[in-house]
Amino acid sequence: MTYLSAPGVKINLRNVDKEEFFIRVTLLVANYYNVSIDAIMGNCRIGRIAKARQIAMWLCFRVGKLSQMDIARYYNRNHATVKYNVRMVDIDKKNNTDYDKEIKELLQII
Repeated sequence: MTYLSAPGVKINLRNVDKEEFFIRVTLLVANYYNVSIDAIMGNCRIGRIAKARQIAMWLCFRVGKLSQMDIARYYNRNHATVKYNVRMVDIDKKNNTDYDKEIKELLQII
């Protein structure tokens, strides 16, 4: 368990610049799902890695209020991929209680 996933530990994402927000969210999600940052940033489509990447993009968009274009640039994707991932996370949150629980746990850390 890292300091980013320790119970009760909060990550301050307020008053950080865009780049720092991306870094912190990516690190948080990588630690939570036990995947490497390189895997999240890469093109791997293995389920847990793709899920971690989708959730990182979702957090950047929904929590960070960052533009889809900025998110796409950071994760080396196109904006349509970001849009699709955000929509899929929204749908999965509604339809899958385990998925929703994971998102809520991540939001509690933030």
